[in-house]
Amino acid sequence: MTMPCTYCGHISRLRYEGNVTSQEFFLKSGQYAITDTTGFKKLDVYECDYCQLAFSPISIKQSDLDIFYKAQKRDDLYLLEKVGRLKTARRLLIKAGRLAIRSNGKLYDYGSGPGFLLAEAKKMGWKVAGAEISPWAKDYAKLEFGLELDEPESLELLPDESLDFITLCDVLEHLLDPVSLLKIVKNKIKQDGLVIITVPRYDSWLRKLLGKNWHAMFPAHLTYFTYEGLKKMLDQKGLEIIYKRSHLVYFSLSYLWCRIVCIFGGKPVYKQGLLSRLLIPINLGDELEIYARRKVN
Repeated sequence: MTMPCTYCGHISRLRYEGNVTSQEFFLKSGQYAITDTTGFKKLDVYECDYCQLAFSPISIKQSDLDIFYKAQKRDDLYLLEKVGRLKTARRLLIKAGRLAIRSNGKLYDYGSGPGFLLAEAKKMGWKVAGAEISPWAKDYAKLEFGLELDEPESLELLPDESLDFITLCDVLEHLLDPVSLLKIVKNKIKQDGLVIITVPRYDSWLRKLLGKNWHAMFPAHLTYFTYEGLKKMLDQKGLEIIYKRSHLVYFSLSYLWCRIVCIFGGKPVYKQGLLSRLLIPINLGDELEIYARRKVN
C-alpha cells in the first residue's frame, strides 16, 4: 500500500499496519498520560525513502489535537522520577553550555511538561521561559518551581533573534506540522544561539529489531525521524547540526519495571524505597540528541 509522503509528496509505502485510526485514538480513546504507551494500540506507519522519514497519516485537525493534549491527566508515574529527570536535564544543559558561544543566557523550552529542564537551567543561572499546553503540567511547574509557562502560540510572538537557546525535547514527533515550528524556531534563535532537539531515532538498531513493538512507536507519535531525515528537515529551514549524540536518560529501577509492565499491557505499581532511589543511566541508542545553529548566509 502506498500514499504521498506528508512532507515531500513522494511515494511512501506502508511499513507497519495499525489497529486503530487517528480519529479512534485522538477523539475517542480518552485521556493520555506522558508515560502511557497505550498498550497495543498502533496507527499505520508509512516510510518515505526520499526524505527518510516515517509518519502516521492523520485525519484530525490541529484543534482536535490541542483538545487531546489539554485533557492530559496528571502523570504521577512521570513525576515520581523527578530526581532522574532533573539529572537528565542537567547533562543536556552542561553539553549545551560547552557548545555555546555563551555558557548561559535566555533559554526557551518549548513543550516544557512539568518544568524539570527549566528548573535545572534556572538553578544553573540561566534566564528561562517556556511553553506548555497541558494545564496540569503548567500547574505543577508553577507550584513546584515557581515557573509561569506560556501557551505554545507565545513563541511566535517573541522578537526575532531574541533567544540564546531553544529546547525541543520529545516535542517534534507529537506535532501535526513540525516543519512550521522549526521555521519559527529559526527566526527566534540568535545567530550564534543553539537549538537543542531530542527525538526517538527511527533508524536505530532497536527499532529495526523490535519493529512495531518498539517502545517509541505509539499513536501519540505522528512522525518518526531518522538522523538523515531530521538533518534534511533542519537544513531546509536554515538550521545546521553542529553536534549529535545518543540521548542518555536516568531512570530508577522502579520506573524501569513499570515501563516493562506497561509495554505488555499491565498496570504498573511503582515501588518506593531502595529501587526508586537507585538511578540507572540508560542509553539504548534509539533517541537522538541534536544541537543545531542557524546557517550562516
